[in-house]
Amino acid sequence: MYLTKPMIDIATEFIKILFQNNELVLALTVQKTLLTQYQYCKDHKCDVVYSPATSISSENLNWTFLLKIKPREIALQMTQIDFEKFSKIKLCEILKYVKAPSEATSPNMCSFVNHFNSVSFWASSLILRRDSKDDRQRVYRRLLAVMEHLIKLNNFSSAFALFAALCKTAVRRVVNLTNKQEKILANSQTLMDSSESYKNLRSAFKICDTPSYCLSRSLYGRSNFPDSW
Repeated sequence: MYLTKPMIDIATEFIKILFQNNELVLALTVQKTLLTQYQYCKDHKCDVVYSPATSISSENLNWTFLLKIKPREIALQMTQIDFEKFSKIKLCEILKYVKAPSEATSPNMCSFVNHFNSVSFWASSLILRRDSKDDRQRVYRRLLAVMEHLIKLNNFSSAFALFAALCKTAVRRVVNLTNKQEKILANSQTLMDSSESYKNLRSAFKICDTPSYCLSRSLYGRSNFPDSW
């Protein structure tokens, strides 16, 4: 079985087209299938002459696809990815991670934390790499809307990651917020305030009518939290 560069390039181009045409679910399905196939070849020592990891990334996708997809759809896909990663974590991994973070003893926990950091870095980079002020504002507004939907879905983990990105000094410096946007951020900061061991967040957990998940900030260590924290 072979995975050649032309094969992966064609699949990657197809994924880009799907993203640009608002076919998010199908795009992620094709992307996941390609990566699964690559991992299968790698595990079974098949001939792999080109890694899809170098082809499939947010940098290779037209960033405007984010503006073509409804914020709730993006939030739902982010929640699905988070759930898949979160559901693999065992209690013993969390206990070991708190004591001594290590991929050897807590692989799924480390994967979840790394994903949190990647989401936060991706969000801030997506804003800062735009050349015009208008484009930065558009991306910021869309990510803010996604964060609102993540909170409604009780996905406080990715909501926290986006919140951290949106509150970074470098990001706030290049965007002008409306009073409504400032209020949304203020409400989010109240929810995610770390005082009294995340009292507000724990209270939100208690009233959730659907499954919710988020790991305490203390578990993240060097995570990308806002500069002011």
